[in-house]
Order: sequence, then structure tokens, then C-alpha cells
Amino acid sequence: MSKQVRALIFQMVAENPTWGAPRIHGELLMLGFDLSEPTVSRWMRRAPRPRDLSRRRLTFLRNHREPIAAMDFFTVRTLTCMRLCLSNE
Repeated sequence: MSKQVRALIFQMVAENPTWGAPRIHGELLMLGFDLSEPTVSRWMRRAPRPRDLSRRRLTFLRNHREPIAAMDFFTVRTLTCMRLCLSNE
């Protein structure tokens, strides 16, 4: 595999942290590169990934902001004075 293809895989991994091997493989096929999905997966594991936990958390929140905002939490006191935390989806 050429250095150009490896660099492209590493770039896609860095710019699209939620993409998996099938997605990157499909993008490479559309660009005209003929390689297998296991090869893409193998090179994805070698790609340098940011260790920044806050970036991963922000990505998660961006991807799930609508369901999180739509969820309504409330508490209910029981007869035995216990609190139950409920969600209304």
C-alpha cells in the first residue's frame, strides 16, 4: 500500500473520529482506491489518535445532543421517603 493511501486513512481517522472501517473503506472506494476493508481496519489501528478525553466527550455530546435535550428527568418521593429518579422520554 502506498504512503499516500496510508496518509489518507490517517487523515480520515483524525478528521472523523466516529467513522469506522466500513465507512472509510467506502469513501476510499468512491475515490478510486481498491483495497479491502480488513486492510483499512488494520491501518486504522495504527493511526495516531488524540488522547484528549474532552474532545471525545464533546464528540459524544454533539452526536447525541437531541436525545439528551429531549429527555426529562424528575424525582418522586415514595411513601417510605425514598427518592426515585425517573426519566420521561
